[in-house]
Amino acid sequence: MEAIENALSNKSNSSSSTDASSNDSSDSSTSSNDSSTNDSSDSLDFKNLKDGTYTGNGTGLRGTTSVKVVVKNKKVQSITVTSYEDDQQYFEAAKSTVINNIIKAQSLDVDGVSGATFSSNSIKEAVAKALSITYTNPNSSMSDGGEHHHGFH
Repeated sequence: MEAIENALSNKSNSSSSTDASSNDSSDSSTSSNDSSTNDSSDSLDFKNLKDGTYTGNGTGLRGTTSVKVVVKNKKVQSITVTSYEDDQQYFEAAKSTVINNIIKAQSLDVDGVSGATFSSNSIKEAVAKALSITYTNPNSSMSDGGEHHHGFH
């Protein structure tokens, strides 16, 4: 993770971090200390995004979810699901709610949809991979009991 963070900071922030430290050293050091404390465990908020269109994949109950993420003015503007393999009723229940909440919060730290947990997590993981954000998909540890949960109505 540290190597990725270093690569990203060297690539996109080399001039801005120099500017920030020389112009607002007291303010930026306070905020960077606060954020670096939080970043080490789970940095799910969107920051330092570069404008562009990105794609990523996540793992759901039945297979892969693929998304396209559009970043404009350093904010996620849209998330479009390009394909998914989960059951339609569960996936559709998760899709609009999770995507709208991610865009509104500009973060992956949003609740999944009850009853559609695997689909919710697959969307979050796909967005994380598209934006190069470290996100641990809980689906990988829940897959043993997941089919029973989704098959039981």
